[in-house]
Amino acid sequence: MRWDSKRGEAIYNPIKKAFIALLIALCIALLDCASKYFMISYIQEEGRYGLLRVTSFLNFVIVWNNGISFGIFDNGVLSSRYLILISLIVILIIFIYSVFFSSSAFSLYCCACAIGGGIGNCFDRIINDAVFDFIDFHVLNFHYPAFNIADSVIVCSILLLMINESRKQKIEGFSRITRVAMK
Repeated sequence: MRWDSKRGEAIYNPIKKAFIALLIALCIALLDCASKYFMISYIQEEGRYGLLRVTSFLNFVIVWNNGISFGIFDNGVLSSRYLILISLIVILIIFIYSVFFSSSAFSLYCCACAIGGGIGNCFDRIINDAVFDFIDFHVLNFHYPAFNIADSVIVCSILLLMINESRKQKIEGFSRITRVAMK
């Protein structure tokens, strides 16, 4: 898989792109599942009572999220099988987009990481009927909702994708301005 560095366009080879995207996604999903398994085992050891204080602003906790992001719909409005179905549809859409429409290798890698995070959470929901969250950042008594490795990877991937796209738009806008000015 190569991208035309002058024009920033993908040289079309969907099989290689799909393989690379799947490989990255599976690595992220495996990392997420392994971290969840390790943290459940480690936090549940005797004497920890479901809480491990790491620093003054970071705890490892046991939180089962039955809803979606930040515990939305945690009251049972959406059943787990609907959440799994919605997750799989979103993962499929992102995968198709990344393989056929990504404009750079960086975009493909970001989409693949987001897919891997989605697969990790989806796997957790299939196995446990909920997503295990364990990272608890807090300042004094304000606790950010607990999250996991998959959530972190999804958020970072989407942020990097947005930054990359806005940077490309600024560069393209600047090159249009210079072309007009040179005429």
